[in-house]
Amino acid sequence: MKIAFDQAEPLDSAVQDLVESLCFAEAHRDGSGLESADLCWSAIALLEPGPAELVIAMGRDLLVEFADASWGAAPDDEDLTDFRMELVNAIGGRYLAILSPDARIRLGMPTAGEGRIAAGSSVLQAARYDVDGELLLVVVRRTSEDRSSGDEHATEA
Repeated sequence: MKIAFDQAEPLDSAVQDLVESLCFAEAHRDGSGLESADLCWSAIALLEPGPAELVIAMGRDLLVEFADASWGAAPDDEDLTDFRMELVNAIGGRYLAILSPDARIRLGMPTAGEGRIAAGSSVLQAARYDVDGELLLVVVRRTSEDRSSGDEHATEA
């Protein structure tokens, strides 16, 4: 099954719904393109239908705000890593369910790190969202079948 991962509306819906329901904030699409600053990121392989990779990235302040709002407690560094991996998993699942409601959904294991998000010809969408004046970046990249394990590094070397 061919999935159109470059459609903006399903990605916007998944991101906006999850940010509102999990983080009690509003995300408004504010253009497209990658960010050159170092960000806290998490990535997950979209295996079925797919293959593709979803990457979310944000500054540490927004990440802390999201985790605190969602969990109701001040997060430590381990909590922040866990939270952003849960968030990318939730957004990835929701995104696939919107794109292909009748398809089987299978995701890889999320990974997390810090740095710049790699550009390149594999980027299908790079959506920028404004959340209370902070940047939330969501990137969808094409992957090959044999690279969809979720182990790819999401940042530039």
